[in-house]
Amino acid sequence: MELVLSKRAREDEPYLQLVAAENYGALCESASEMIAGCIIKGIVDNGRFTLGLCTGTPAPGVYRSLAMKDGIDWSCVHVFLLEEVLARPGAGTCMEVLRNNFLRYVPVPEDNIHTPNTEGFASAPQRFAADYERSIADNGGLDLAVVTQTEKFGVSFMNRDTGSIENYGVAGDPDSNLFAAVPGIMTIARARRTVLLSAGKNRALGLKLFMTGPEDAERPVTMLRYCRDITVFAGHEAASLLRRL
Repeated sequence: MELVLSKRAREDEPYLQLVAAENYGALCESASEMIAGCIIKGIVDNGRFTLGLCTGTPAPGVYRSLAMKDGIDWSCVHVFLLEEVLARPGAGTCMEVLRNNFLRYVPVPEDNIHTPNTEGFASAPQRFAADYERSIADNGGLDLAVVTQTEKFGVSFMNRDTGSIENYGVAGDPDSNLFAAVPGIMTIARARRTVLLSAGKNRALGLKLFMTGPEDAERPVTMLRYCRDITVFAGHEAASLLRRL
């Protein structure tokens, strides 16, 4: 692992740390180690921990590695799924990905696992979005949000139509018949800490824009600058343009 950047220019500015990994295994181990440390400290300090999770690449490997960490009292952890597909024929749901790669290996109580009501989102997205947003707030907000950078400029399922909204919304691609319940950027920004996972050559330009470009609601990754404390774990290809900063 290589620490590329760690800075807080002024006391009132967000904290940003960027770590580059030489391979997928190193990325998963480093990110999961940091997440595990946050969970353990949060439980010691507050008796509980609220974790928001997305499931895109390379998150499954990170979660499998996290499940192997010792010293975590999973009965004190609440998990909020931060995305869920509403229609994707022939493919699994985000909750299935999360269960297959993480929840099946850790004893998080079922009552502590929270997911968007996809039927509700499909029929009345604004009302159910507000309900889900409120359930996060009622649990004390997110202690840590783990999100993934999609191809180029996206964040998890967020696209340009939902990237800057305050609350949850529905992202859609009519051509592929794919619709998903997704968080607004400010949901992530309000988390006490945020982890962004980025892997693949087609993420390199988006990651550089996050670091150096202007904020742009049509490029949701740039809006993560609102996060108060964010650590980026990037594969070597995703981080390739950052070495030129």
